[in-house]
Amino acid sequence: MRMLDIKWEYIGVSEVSNSSNVPNEIIETIESSPDLHKLHLRLSSHKRAFDKLWRPSELFRQLKNPLTHLRQLSIGGSYAVDWETFFQDQTQYPLRCFFERHPLLHTIEFQGHMDVVFEPNLAAHLFPSVKSFVGPIALCAAIVASPLAEQLERLNVVYTWKDPSEPHKHTLNTLTGVIKPLPKLQDFSVTMKMYPLYPDLDPPMLRTNDLDTLFSAMPNVQSILITVPVEIVSRTIYPPYP
Repeated sequence: MRMLDIKWEYIGVSEVSNSSNVPNEIIETIESSPDLHKLHLRLSSHKRAFDKLWRPSELFRQLKNPLTHLRQLSIGGSYAVDWETFFQDQTQYPLRCFFERHPLLHTIEFQGHMDVVFEPNLAAHLFPSVKSFVGPIALCAAIVASPLAEQLERLNVVYTWKDPSEPHKHTLNTLTGVIKPLPKLQDFSVTMKMYPLYPDLDPPMLRTNDLDTLFSAMPNVQSILITVPVEIVSRTIYPPYP
């Protein structure tokens, strides 16, 4: 088997008896697929089952299958990553070690929220072959600010509009301050995820001058999708001199 696309939801009656909060049947399926090239995991928990967030680091720690042929990885659903340990524990944190052991991954997706500072040199170290990336602003900013920008072909920036009362380290204009030229980028998108707890609040807007900065860095882009509200900045147009 070369591809696994697994979608599963914990609803309170499922049996999950390991530290990764991933059903043993799913783990066994991955274990029995030594030739796996593409792995997509969308594992969700019921909105009240916060204690059942699945843990990618624990999953990869438990796996005996080295997944040596893996080239595409998508981590999504309701998951938890201890980013502080991810950054500090350079040799022991299983998720970080997994990426270090799989330098040929060219397609990577993190479908979830994070709002921590991710250094560009670390992104280049962990994702050296990436060409297609989907993830939160913090990770995307690290990638476009690193040498990886020169090889990137697809970028989907996922902006999660969570609790507006909490400070956000990374906003939509974070990318404009760090972006390097993206000469090979062909597909660019910015999508927003909003939490249902705040349905009536106005989401942040992307300014047209930020779009100008972004688009100027991608001269060969062929496809653009923006699902974030755009604030039109008025410009004064002066008539030409006679």
